[in-house]
Amino acid sequence: MDKSKSSEEQLPNKHFIVVLRGPSAVIFHQNKNILIEDFQSKIGPVNMAYTSRWLSRDSNIILPGHLWIEIAGYGPSLKDVLVPFANAGLAMLPILALCTNAAVGEPEIEVGFENTSGVKERDYFQCYVPQETDIIHICRHIKIEQTLSVIRKLATHNESERLRRGANQYRLALDSWRLGRETLALAHLWMAIEAITKAKIRMECSARGLSAPKELADSLGVQPDQLDPTVRKELILKGDNECYSKARKASDGFEHGYLDYSQIIEKAKDVRHRMASYIRLSILEIIGDARAERA
Repeated sequence: MDKSKSSEEQLPNKHFIVVLRGPSAVIFHQNKNILIEDFQSKIGPVNMAYTSRWLSRDSNIILPGHLWIEIAGYGPSLKDVLVPFANAGLAMLPILALCTNAAVGEPEIEVGFENTSGVKERDYFQCYVPQETDIIHICRHIKIEQTLSVIRKLATHNESERLRRGANQYRLALDSWRLGRETLALAHLWMAIEAITKAKIRMECSARGLSAPKELADSLGVQPDQLDPTVRKELILKGDNECYSKARKASDGFEHGYLDYSQIIEKAKDVRHRMASYIRLSILEIIGDARAERA
């Protein structure tokens, strides 16, 4: 058997495009986008484009619509690529939310199809996604160059996985940033601080020329088993004792059910804004891109 030919036949040679769409307070200017090339999905490299739909409602009225994500790449079948491509597209949402400091909802797969050149029959998938309303909502334009800088630095950062987890919790907090959902927002912010604590410890050790977390604990005057909460309070939350105390109590009370809901929501209201500001700043500091901090 010709092994080289067999190997070639096993390589995916069908080209597919998957499109996601959904609500977002992150808005691209007209005809502007972010392109991510050769992002490694679960099924292979893909190219991804992020932009905003703009809706013409009159000759002089154009409104921003949903976030639009297009993912293109190769695979064996539409069934095999649909979910891996969509998950790849979702991977950048925490970074868009973090850099813009604006909520990004949950986009859904709207269309998927084979785009292989020369074929006469193509697999096709379509799902109904509700159209945008004409209700004007608060939004924020994305700064493309700053966002691309964060994406590039995060891609090679040795704490990339933890920082992505923290950024995604931050995105979920922003998506709950409305009246009556303060507790959920704070719960996600607390999960974000937990996600980035170890990364902050290692960054601080490196900055201080220390070789181990125990040395950092010694320099902060605490026992090693108290290093995580000390770093959260003193370094990530900048010594804001009230913020740390109320956020921890609200999070623990919500998770374990020992606080009355009215008490939880009051504590969350008191510190939610400060908590979010500290966490966003810390994530961007660890990534090492100060330009995005001013958004």
